[in-house]
Amino acid sequence: MRLCKNCGTNNSFGSRYCEECGQKLEIKLEFPKIKKPVQINKNAIITLLILAVIITLLVLLISSSGRIEQSLDLYFSGLQKNQMERFIDAFPPQVEKIFTHGSKIDNIKHEDFRMTFDEDYADNLARFGNRFRVRYTVKVKEYWSKEEINSRKIQLYDIWGIPKTSVKDIITVNLRVTLRGDRQEQSYTMALDMVKIRGRWYVYPDYDAFMHTKP
Repeated sequence: MRLCKNCGTNNSFGSRYCEECGQKLEIKLEFPKIKKPVQINKNAIITLLILAVIITLLVLLISSSGRIEQSLDLYFSGLQKNQMERFIDAFPPQVEKIFTHGSKIDNIKHEDFRMTFDEDYADNLARFGNRFRVRYTVKVKEYWSKEEINSRKIQLYDIWGIPKTSVKDIITVNLRVTLRGDRQEQSYTMALDMVKIRGRWYVYPDYDAFMHTKP
């Protein structure tokens, strides 16, 4: 409908003159408004993607460094492959600096430990064959009390020089270990103490952990 401004009559669509008074009607052509396309800031998108990648990498790094299995993998793969250096890497860094330079652990000399390490590996090969493998499963984690942790902090500092403030937690993990080869298979349970130092878990450096080179 077209409204006549002169007399107020509603005229049919398409009329050029008012059907009542003959006044020429004003014709307004209305076109739909076209919205301007949203401009995308490519630099902002690239920045967000970079931040997302960095955050993801940090999360992965933190999660991997905080896993107990990281040091347990080094511990048991060192036994399996007869790689003493890999085995030692399962312990806090201070262990390598002190123990591998002629010092003793509970009266165990580095040279004697090296000999025992090699002999036990040879014995495992004789029992299980060249396809000797070591597998483990964490069954139970036992958490220590604050008093027990504080007591061990003193021991870690006195023996290894590990700062007390860097020790964040100590737990005991009960494991099921399986030795497997082409000749036989043997499973047994064992317990290892684990110490968390600056966000990473290590095998607690004591006599039992060092001398567990075979069941």
